Amino acid sequence: MGCQASSDSGAIQSANGINKKPLTDHASLGVIRLDYDYPAAPGDIDCPESYAYDVYYKVVPGFTFEMCQSGKMTPEVEAEFKEAVRYLAEDKGVSGITGDCGFMMWFQTLARTITHKPVFMSALAQLPAVTCAYAAHEEIIIMTANGETLKPMNDLIRDECGIDTQ
Repeated sequence: MGCQASSDSGAIQSANGINKKPLTDHASLGVIRLDYDYPAAPGDIDCPESYAYDVYYKVVPGFTFEMCQSGKMTPEVEAEFKEAVRYLAEDKGVSGITGDCGFMMWFQTLARTITHKPVFMSALAQLPAVTCAYAAHEEIIIMTANGETLKPMNDLIRDECGIDTQ
């Protein structure tokens, strides 16, 4: 029955007699991906080697960067997005779900309606935790490649995160 046997103490004994702790479940991350291809480098969210734990990816067919940035999906892409969230939450059993683009904040509410797992579709979802580390009069900078494209998200950031970016 394999190379391991259980002992009375709950430890696992391998075939060579070495006792090891029993294996336990560990956290895993689900990443919703835009439908684009680029070479992900170590440290990037889309590079599996960036993590010391299991990460599961699901590309949403037709979900382009431009669509994500606009905050509007076609009905077909929305159905694919919902299926991707279900796949990661139910089939893969991930501990939490995120996205590979900051503009996925637009779809935070939609993703939350599909699963009860923690959802943080964008790094922007972490703003409430970050603000706790600073005094009320201190400012926090949001880095983006193009600040103009972030401006339409000001109301969303306020509503979802309780942060006024003005």
